[in-house]
Amino acid sequence: MTGDLRAADAIAREIEVQHAGHPASWYARACIIYARVTDLEDTAGREEFFALCDSCIAECERMETRSDHHSAELAYLHGSALSAKALMMQREGTTVRALRYLMGSRQEFQAAIDLDSTFYDAYLGRGAYRYGAATNAKLLSWLPWIPSAESGWNDMWLAVDRSRFSKYSALSALVWFVIQQKKYESADSICQAGLKRFPGSRSFLWPRLSIRMRQHEWAMAEETARELVAQYLANEGNNGYDVTGLYATLMTCADSLQRAEEAVEYARAGLSAYRKPDVALRRQPTLKLMEQRLEQGGAARSARD
Repeated sequence: MTGDLRAADAIAREIEVQHAGHPASWYARACIIYARVTDLEDTAGREEFFALCDSCIAECERMETRSDHHSAELAYLHGSALSAKALMMQREGTTVRALRYLMGSRQEFQAAIDLDSTFYDAYLGRGAYRYGAATNAKLLSWLPWIPSAESGWNDMWLAVDRSRFSKYSALSALVWFVIQQKKYESADSICQAGLKRFPGSRSFLWPRLSIRMRQHEWAMAEETARELVAQYLANEGNNGYDVTGLYATLMTCADSLQRAEEAVEYARAGLSAYRKPDVALRRQPTLKLMEQRLEQGGAARSARD
């Protein structure tokens, strides 16, 4: 939750040594790779990610055939690995294949709840599926039954209130659903709770930035964006993707605050920042925007522009 993925990886590998062959260790390492991919907008390690997920899924399936191993915890782990694989596929644009794994994950989360209704960590997975299915009902019209958004909402709050492991993971997922509903005060409260427990966590700084930008709270948005830039510049895995976007955000904030000269400086910093070649290609629209702002120079721009 703090973004210290090197430390997390060391812990996961230690668990793998202590519990050799247990699928939880493979899932833990897969989660760390997924966190790195989403945090840095990179693709490094995707092959290892899928291999770890597949190993976890296969071992869960093998263990579930034994009556003495079929437990809520195992079903939860199985569903989590399927869900993680589906999310990565969705990020890569293979939505149809992702749906197959997502449906499988929903079944496993439901199995975990059926086996132990007090295993509240599983409610996060089931809730995320239910809410996602309800809000994308047109894409899933072929399903015989579409869950309600409210049922998904209630599941995720149960995970926040009662789960053993998933409270802050649930909050970091839930906050984006709250933002989509434009409940900005509630979303900000979630960010405050997350940052109080994990100061500087990008899992809560990013939604806080989104809230402030949506509400045109330019000075506070600038403060949050500057904090994120500093973190990414200090990150050894920085590939320039987020730094580029954040400098463009800072440029917008400065212009909206009628600080044209600072907007130009942010544009200049964004254009000169380090980027991998593939990131430069993906960030062409943002780079073009900053180039145009640099060409305009110190001419003041209104918040409306």
